[in-house]
Amino acid sequence: MMKPANEYSPSFGAPPVVEMVLGVEFSDLHRWTLPYYGLFWGTIRDRYPNCTVKEPLASVVEKFSGPGRAEVSLNLPPGGIPPIRCWYSDRPSTWMLQLQRDRFIQNWRKISDNHELPSHSQYSDVRCRFEAEFLSFKEFIEVEKLGELQVRQCEMTYVNHIEPQDGKDVASLLPELVPFWSDSSSGSLLPSLPEVAVFRASYVIPDNQGRLHISIEPVFRHADAKELMQMTVTARIKPISSVIDQILPAFDLGHDWAMKGFTDFTSSKLHENWRRS
Repeated sequence: MMKPANEYSPSFGAPPVVEMVLGVEFSDLHRWTLPYYGLFWGTIRDRYPNCTVKEPLASVVEKFSGPGRAEVSLNLPPGGIPPIRCWYSDRPSTWMLQLQRDRFIQNWRKISDNHELPSHSQYSDVRCRFEAEFLSFKEFIEVEKLGELQVRQCEMTYVNHIEPQDGKDVASLLPELVPFWSDSSSGSLLPSLPEVAVFRASYVIPDNQGRLHISIEPVFRHADAKELMQMTVTARIKPISSVIDQILPAFDLGHDWAMKGFTDFTSSKLHENWRRS
């Protein structure tokens, strides 16, 4: 049984999230070849009329025994066929599916300031969309007799863009984004805040159910080239089984830890800006 974090459930009326991702990684479908990307697109093209070919994502599966914290690999198809990943997106590019031989991913992306959802509605909408699209993909696999989907890991990610206020630079956000940031030092040469900083942390979810990863780095927004902080919160959870009724609770656990971890990490001052309730 998936165990939640703790009892409180934070919610934000204007969260800084610009992208949410729900995805599963499964054992490589050895019978999957290039034509199936097009055949599958034909079944979803009414919803996702655009298709783009990308490089595949590496497999990153959390480990809790043996050397290393994660098993990282890239599944290469047999026969010299180049590995690819397909993006299928709708016209506004708000919704997107990503597909490769061992990965199925649903994305929601914020494409304008008017396209903003409260945090609780965001997750519910993406979860429902993932469920419908994943069942459609599973049916396609069964009809084409491509093998059994054996889900190894569920992953949910929030990508947040956080802007500095009052004309300050992005480094001014560090004390608000990293709770244990300290401006004390053993000398007087370096200023209290660096010009650029990149931060990464990971936390084990109890009973080795998975891990929560948090990364913070400065980025430039494509729309206006403004520099801001990107905070990415990712939870990777091992589901009890490959059926949808076990995959969805794994996402719920990941969402629970992602939301509460994000809230614990950021300051009450930022929470006010995001209308926390």
